[in-house]
Amino acid sequence: MAISLFCYTAKGIDEILSINQKISESEILFIENRFLLYSPDEVNEIELEITAEFGFFSKNIFLIALNDKDYSSNIRDIANLFFEAYGDDILILFENETKIEYEKEQIANKI
Repeated sequence: MAISLFCYTAKGIDEILSINQKISESEILFIENRFLLYSPDEVNEIELEITAEFGFFSKNIFLIALNDKDYSSNIRDIANLFFEAYGDDILILFENETKIEYEKEQIANKI
């Protein structure tokens, strides 16, 4: 079973690529292919409607997919990495349905 995080943002494609490249080159879970990071694309009408339900305006979307089911417990950590990098300019939906909230405390406890 595939598990995906749908990441919506108003940032431009070039900026998304830059941010995501830094994350994927520094985070071991991407380096080891435990998670896969897909290229961004423009949102379509349906995706615009989905994000509007959450009060979010997005231009682009990219996916993060779990590639190794043994690492499913790291989904929250991965989401928090992207919240840190994107700030308020990201909406992350688990399986494009359930909003994931940023948990600052979880990152603070790891430091």
